[in-house]
Amino acid sequence: MAGYCLLLMATYWCTEAVPMPVTALIPLFLFPMLGVLKIDEVVVNYSKEITMMFMGGLVVAIAIEKCELHTRIALLVLKGVGTETKWLLLGFMLPTWFLSMWISNTATAGMMLPLVEAVLDQLDPEHRKKDEITEKGHTNEGLELNENKESENEIHFIVAEDPGTSELPVSHSQVTLPCCKEPETVSQEEKDEFQKIAKALTLLWEGKGLKSPIHFPSWLVYALPVSVMVFAIVWFWMQIMYIGCKKTFCCCRDRQRATRDDGVKRLIDNEYAKLGPMKFSEAAVAVLFVLLVLLWFFRAPDFLSGWSETLPAGFTKDSVPAWLVACLLFMIPSELPSADIWNKDGHPKVEPLMDWGTLQRRMPWGTLILLGGGFALADAVTKSGLSEWLGKQLGVFEALSDWSVVLILSFLVAMLTEVTSNTASCTLLMPIMAEMSLSMGKSPLYLMFPIAIATSFAFMLPVSTPPNAIAFSFGRVRVVDMAKTGFILNFASVFVLTLANETWASIFFNTDVIPWDVAVNSSATF
Repeated sequence: MAGYCLLLMATYWCTEAVPMPVTALIPLFLFPMLGVLKIDEVVVNYSKEITMMFMGGLVVAIAIEKCELHTRIALLVLKGVGTETKWLLLGFMLPTWFLSMWISNTATAGMMLPLVEAVLDQLDPEHRKKDEITEKGHTNEGLELNENKESENEIHFIVAEDPGTSELPVSHSQVTLPCCKEPETVSQEEKDEFQKIAKALTLLWEGKGLKSPIHFPSWLVYALPVSVMVFAIVWFWMQIMYIGCKKTFCCCRDRQRATRDDGVKRLIDNEYAKLGPMKFSEAAVAVLFVLLVLLWFFRAPDFLSGWSETLPAGFTKDSVPAWLVACLLFMIPSELPSADIWNKDGHPKVEPLMDWGTLQRRMPWGTLILLGGGFALADAVTKSGLSEWLGKQLGVFEALSDWSVVLILSFLVAMLTEVTSNTASCTLLMPIMAEMSLSMGKSPLYLMFPIAIATSFAFMLPVSTPPNAIAFSFGRVRVVDMAKTGFILNFASVFVLTLANETWASIFFNTDVIPWDVAVNSSATF
């Protein structure tokens, strides 16, 4: 019966015949009716501690989006990296990489891609011709461009007698100057180069009973080096693919692109100027965000005594600081309060950093239900013995070395997740990977870690993830562009993942040995 439920939910999740959160609610009636799990055993999976931690973190992420702190961070990075193509690429990647650790990938892509489009307009050789001509007359602030449509050899400039005024005076003189020696049409080479740069920038957004050893610091030990290495691979591969090896490793600036670079710099400076000085709400959310990260990191680090050790064992986990900070967002005002902070009707004049209406609109409630359904399915698969049976059936891999098993399974999962939901794939595979690891004489984490991360390597198709679809919707890339770029990234990322699993992860988590508590109770959930 558990196998039937697994296949049914896997089919619904993969085909999306009904909304994915609705599929996640099927265990509430199907498991009890088929005798897989009692209803009390099912419902507890929809309100696990990790779900509440995830929800609390989402509240902080929504507050970051509400006050536009993420936009300020992104523009600050872009202002600092320079305007050369490869540094622009890095400038867009850095804030996207950092912000997507804390807010949703979809929200990050939705914020960054319009900014990419604005920068691409400045890079487009056909769109910057007017700016180049205007730039040549920058010594007179009263110059206005007035193209003479009757003559292809002349450009007329209207010279205002009072350059300091915002409007042209009634009296003015018209001066005819020889046309600049810029070609009337853009060369095919420039067009091709621009198209390659556009694809490179757009494709950046194509891109979570036993004591668990996984907490904020330990997860960083495993995942952060992997993330940094994949980040570097993406940056170099995008340059080689769309900019060329010569320009990738050349440190010289092309003087012919000075005007273009200045235009991009002005655009970024103008966008940052629109934000104005940093608001109190931004500063407050930034402080609370840093506080949450510190509380997570120092709750129970392995290298020193954490603050949670001052409390009785088991009283606190990562959801506690998440909701501490989340609740503070509803209590702290978004502006410094004045002496008179109350309206006549008794309500405060100043809104808090987070309000319930915004939370209701932006909270991905379906994702929370999806997590609960996944936990319920994993519980049923484990308790019914299905995961153990499936793990033994995969004994065909026993003839291979351990690292090759990780490599092959990670690559297969990376390909699978191109056409299925990342969350659904991870949910279905985790209990199976735990049992398979045990059958190999390893810790359950040995295969769970790399397979969990491999479900996020969805670089090849627009349908793989919402960020991919957003990038594709701008019309600058084709499916073949995403596929040929993403396949190499999938392959390289899987190699990095295997390297991580066989080196520092093996040492830090001791994945070559089955933990004693798992050996005592191999039917426990992970």
